[in-house]
Amino acid sequence: MPTNSRLGNRATGNCALQTALAATCQKLGLIYRRVSTDGCWHTLAPINGTLAVAGRAMLFEDKKAGVVLNFMSGQRLAFFAANATVAGRKEYAQTLHAQKIYERKRREALDITRVLMRLKSTP
Repeated sequence: MPTNSRLGNRATGNCALQTALAATCQKLGLIYRRVSTDGCWHTLAPINGTLAVAGRAMLFEDKKAGVVLNFMSGQRLAFFAANATVAGRKEYAQTLHAQKIYERKRREALDITRVLMRLKSTP
């Protein structure tokens, strides 16, 4: 994968993590884009659909794992760089600290979705 020199090493993360992110995005029906490993949510567009934003991805700062949410389907998947494969929700929930971070970020994402839906329905 090409690197984005403007973002530097911190932003591009490691290749295995980006590969796992790409596989997870494809599985959830979202368009993959390279995101930084800053622990923040980044928007993702749907493969099929009219919405500009259909999901979000977050890569943890330790560059070992991340999570992808698809707002349209309600699906969420965690993934790990160690094996560059998608891991299920049960594996992700094994770490209590990661689960707390996930729930807080999920609530933030749902709040953003609610605001966007209200703006969309306002004439």
